[in-house]
Amino acid sequence: MSVEIESNVVEAAGETLYVHAKRAEWGLAILTRDERTQRTFQFQDGRMRTFKQGWFELMEPVDKPSEDAARIHDELMRKHGVATARRKLIADARSSGQQVTTFPEQVQVFKALFPEGFEDANWLAKIRGDADSDRKSLREPALAAAGEVLARERMDTLLAEGRGDELWQSVVELLGRTDLVTTQRDVGLVADLDPAARSAFVRAARELLHGEGEHAERFDAFVATLSGGGDAGPSWQLATVLPALWAPGRHVCVRPSSFRLQSRWFHPGLDLSGLPDGGTYDRVRVMLRDLSRALEREELPPGDQMDLHDFIRLTLSPKARQVLDRLRGAGA
Repeated sequence: MSVEIESNVVEAAGETLYVHAKRAEWGLAILTRDERTQRTFQFQDGRMRTFKQGWFELMEPVDKPSEDAARIHDELMRKHGVATARRKLIADARSSGQQVTTFPEQVQVFKALFPEGFEDANWLAKIRGDADSDRKSLREPALAAAGEVLARERMDTLLAEGRGDELWQSVVELLGRTDLVTTQRDVGLVADLDPAARSAFVRAARELLHGEGEHAERFDAFVATLSGGGDAGPSWQLATVLPALWAPGRHVCVRPSSFRLQSRWFHPGLDLSGLPDGGTYDRVRVMLRDLSRALEREELPPGDQMDLHDFIRLTLSPKARQVLDRLRGAGA
C-alpha cells in the first residue's frame, strides 16, 4: 500500500530516533507530529502514542550509526503509514456502527481464555489436540496425516509410477480430516475433479509444496487447476490449506472473514474479496509475520502459523466480543 504522511509531520527531525525512558519495550520511535501542547511518536511496536506537554522529556534521543538510523527511520515511516490508515479505517467502521476489536483487546481476550498462552493446557487440549484423535477441529491429527500424505518422496514416487489417482484420493481424504476447509464446497470441488483435472491438480500440488522458483507463481498455477477456466474457483481456505498443513511454520490457511478483520490492525487495505492469488497471499504472510512479532512482544510467542490462524479465529469471533464485554463489566 502507498504511505501518505500527514502534511505537518516533522521534517526538521531528520533521522533522529527516540526511546521512552520508562517503556523501552515499545522500541525505538520517530517524531511524527509536533504541536504546541503535544507530540506524537511512531514506535516500533506498531503503535502511535501522543504525549502532552510535561511528558516530552521522557522521549530521549538515541544515538545510532547513520546507516542503522536510516534503516530504522524508513521502517518506522512505513509503520506510521499503516498506523494512520488503521486509525482511519477503524474510525470509519465505528462511525458506521460496526464493532471493531483492536489487537490489545484480542490479547486481553486470549489471556482471559488461555492464561498460559499457546502453551496453556486448555489450548493444547482443545485446539491442538493429540495426533491420534479423529476430531476435525483439532490441529495435530491433520498435521500428522499431512506429514505422511504430502511427503515429497511419496508424492514423487506415486507420480513417477503413474499412480496420480492414488495421490489425489489421499489428498481428498486428508481434506476431509480437518475443519480448515468446508466438506461440501471445498472437499467436494477436489473430489469431483475428472481424471485429467486430477492429474493436473496433484502435479500442481506437488510443485506448490516442494517445487522451486517464485512461490507466488506456483501458488497461481495450483489455483488454476481448480478454477475450471472460469470466474469460479477455489476458496481461500482450499487454496492455502495444503501448504499450511505441510509447513505450518511458514504457511497459513487463510480464513477470509476473520483475516479481513485482522487486517484492519496490521495491514489496512488488504483485499481478500477476489479469487486467491499468490501476490495477495504474500501480503497475508507479511501480516502474519507482523502479528507474530506483536504477540512475541506480549510474551505470547506462537508455536507456528496454525496457532496464529486460531488466535485470529477465536479472538475476533462473536464469542470473543462477549468475553470482552464481561471483562469490561468486571473492570478487568
